[in-house]
Amino acid sequence: MSLLPQVLEEDQALLLKQSRERRESRTSEVSTIDEAVEVTGAGGWARIPWAVLGEEGEAKLADHAVTVRCLVAEDGSVPDADDAPGNVAIVARAY
Repeated sequence: MSLLPQVLEEDQALLLKQSRERRESRTSEVSTIDEAVEVTGAGGWARIPWAVLGEEGEAKLADHAVTVRCLVAEDGSVPDADDAPGNVAIVARAY
């Protein structure tokens, strides 16, 4: 194996590690809509249970320019259905 592919693989692995660390450091677990508004107002991201948020909470977040960016299953995978138990909404400020 030549040196260049090895260096590229190492760089890619480092970039992936750094991006995941940055994402995790800027994302907070919250349990209320008010906490989600507070965290996102400071420039971060929030993870809130969809069972807490729901469509009504989503509308409340919109009043503060905060939107749902994605919905994930409890384990981080793609959920089977929007209303599946354990789903988590990732929310952030809309620009």
